[in-house]
Amino acid sequence: GTVESPLQLYGDADVLALPSAHENFGMVAAEAAAAGTASILTDRCGIAALLRDRGALVVPYGEAPLRDGLERLLGDDRLRAELGRAAREVAAELSPASVARLQAEIYERVV
Repeated sequence: GTVESPLQLYGDADVLALPSAHENFGMVAAEAAAAGTASILTDRCGIAALLRDRGALVVPYGEAPLRDGLERLLGDDRLRAELGRAAREVAAELSPASVARLQAEIYERVV
């Protein structure tokens, strides 16, 4: 069979979950956003600052918030579609330079 691109694979997903305890950026969430896939991220992902309320549901780190968020997203087609559209818009606004700037800001806050 043919090998699908990552964006095609993300597009097949209903939701991307990135339940990281520590994630300096979260490139997988940026890729899902480019595919128009709604995400659920923990507030410990650097990209959460970009996608919060615009492409992703951002929850506190922990099993219960993640479970509740997944149930909410999977049970609400309209919310998933809205977040997916917004995610694609955010991804279109991102450039390699803006991603590098964001990562530098994150590193500066940590240091």
